[in-house]
Amino acid sequence: MDDYVTVEGDFQTESDLAVCLDICGADAWIPKALIADWNEDAHERGEPVEVEVEEWFASKEGLI
Repeated sequence: MDDYVTVEGDFQTESDLAVCLDICGADAWIPKALIADWNEDAHERGEPVEVEVEEWFASKEGLI
């Protein structure tokens, strides 16, 4: 089983395959396939969100 870490940011936008969060002033695109239980409900731009992301990806992208 993959390990997940919590990543916090402000929701910016999303596509069919990824979510864009503002994390510390920089946009980070996170593939939905690497997020545990992404809530498909509509989010508003700037809304604070927490997502559980696969640890290897968060580490590789400097999100943790």
